[in-house]
Amino acid sequence: MIEKDFLHSLPNNPGVYIMKDKTGKIIYVGKAKNLKNRVNQYFISNSNHTPKVSAMVQKIENIEYILTNSETEALNLECSLIKKNRPKYNILLKDDKQYPYIKITNEKFPRVMFARRQDKDGAKYFGPYVSAFAVKQTLDILHKLFKFRQCNILTERNKPCLNYHIKRCDAPCMGYITEYDYFQRIDELSNILNGKANDFLDLLKEKMQLASDELNFEQAAEYRDKIDALNRILEKQMTVSTNDENEDILYLYKENDKICIQMLYVRAGKLTDKKAFFMNNTQSETDSEVMRAFILQYYDEFEIPKKIYVSVDLEDDAELENYLSLKRGNKVFISTPKRGNKVRFVEMAKKNAMESMRLRYRKQDSTKEKQEAVKQLSYYLGLDFIPHRIEAFDISHTSGSEVVASMVVFEDGMPSKQNYRKFKMKTSTTNDDYGAMKEVLERRFKYIAKEKSDKFKENPDLIFVDGGLGQVNVALEVAKSFDVKTPIFGIFKDDKHKTKGIIGHDKTYEIPVGTKCFSLITEIQDEMHRVAITYHRLLRAKKNTESEILKIEGIGKNRYKSLIEHFKTLTALKKASVEQIAKVKGISPALARKIHDEIKNSKL
Repeated sequence: MIEKDFLHSLPNNPGVYIMKDKTGKIIYVGKAKNLKNRVNQYFISNSNHTPKVSAMVQKIENIEYILTNSETEALNLECSLIKKNRPKYNILLKDDKQYPYIKITNEKFPRVMFARRQDKDGAKYFGPYVSAFAVKQTLDILHKLFKFRQCNILTERNKPCLNYHIKRCDAPCMGYITEYDYFQRIDELSNILNGKANDFLDLLKEKMQLASDELNFEQAAEYRDKIDALNRILEKQMTVSTNDENEDILYLYKENDKICIQMLYVRAGKLTDKKAFFMNNTQSETDSEVMRAFILQYYDEFEIPKKIYVSVDLEDDAELENYLSLKRGNKVFISTPKRGNKVRFVEMAKKNAMESMRLRYRKQDSTKEKQEAVKQLSYYLGLDFIPHRIEAFDISHTSGSEVVASMVVFEDGMPSKQNYRKFKMKTSTTNDDYGAMKEVLERRFKYIAKEKSDKFKENPDLIFVDGGLGQVNVALEVAKSFDVKTPIFGIFKDDKHKTKGIIGHDKTYEIPVGTKCFSLITEIQDEMHRVAITYHRLLRAKKNTESEILKIEGIGKNRYKSLIEHFKTLTALKKASVEQIAKVKGISPALARKIHDEIKNSKL
């Protein structure tokens, strides 16, 4: 219990107060212009507290405080303490994952790379971006455009690396490009990442036209390809403003007790990205308080733009502006658009917020539906338990060639793809589906008999095979030989090759169409069929490709093996140049040319 003498003795200065429970754990951090007035408000008996604050006050056993010179300093400290301690009763960002950046290193010849966080290493960082895939795509395009160094070797080599030979680097390690010219490229690249690509695009067009006028069509084609690559980066960016400024647009969307803050990123006047954030501990909080908490926590880590547009009026926007301006190093403006172009983009943020909320919680609803489907399945099959892990097996082949099997896993009615397994038959290599099913189940059931294994972390509660009574009987025989007691059923199809029902060793279960259970068994059957046939087609394509390459004069099993070991995949071999193929041990330049031309002209 907090003593009245302590409350009366609090100073009238700005600062941060830290509330702790009986275990000494921090449960709330707040800032105040006047500590005494603010803290005492929590303990006024007739105060109209929200339920959350009332519950918090009952748990406060100790209060500490830190004096600051100003309310702005208090804001800064409050933000740091919330981020460090994540107190139970503070409004918190639910999604605190690290988002990707593009990093330009602080080196003699800088590298441009993917980064998951901002380090204090003197490097330049651009972002954050929402999609790691989009960042990697952008880096690949920029690498083709600017040929920046990717390796970490700065000392001179005896010869340039592969990137030089495939025209992805100008080999600064060999002195083939000056430091000045290299830095010019990096500056141009930085301008593109800042959204200022139009000048560079115009320059490329001028150079392309000049090369074309001079009948240097090869060089003109190179400039054309660069223009196309640059346009791929720019084509998804929507123009929002003509002032070339960086802006963030924030919309707070509420649905029952859930809150989503949708952010639109505007860089150099173009809409470049979006991200949804979900907040915790927002019960009984005003929209203004939630938005303020978000702004403090988010911009403590990420880039602060010149302008921030919000969908709700903030109670202390002047103080927030001052705080963010000090962190940024120049003036930051926070405003709520009431008219004009920005209102349209706030509405766009609203639409995206509603969709983000729908997608996030649709998954939760889907999970509940799947759990209900598993309960129905247990009921229809007469089981005395609700199966957690279901394993399902299917066979695929073409006239007995490339015989494979799939094992798909559903846990609580949801696909568990990390637990899927694919089997290439070792003994059942003919047109014998029963023999193939027997082999794959033997390979699986021997691990069930061991109870635990590294290959299969868990044992199934229920097993399905694709097919009718014949496949079920094969599965039951194998189970008996391994003393496996797991229930086994078959999922069978009708004359139109559509899922119809389930069959056991002694009866057929026709599941009512339209039930959640019927949707689940259809999904299981479709999934085990998809995995099996995809694997079968992959092996068949690989075999066909291998046979075609072996037809090339001068290529035998050993040289084919060397090619695959060198390029790792057939796709990489198909894309390889003559020079790259010639690097493979045992492949002469003349043979490399033959391999390249044969592959290029074939239908592989």
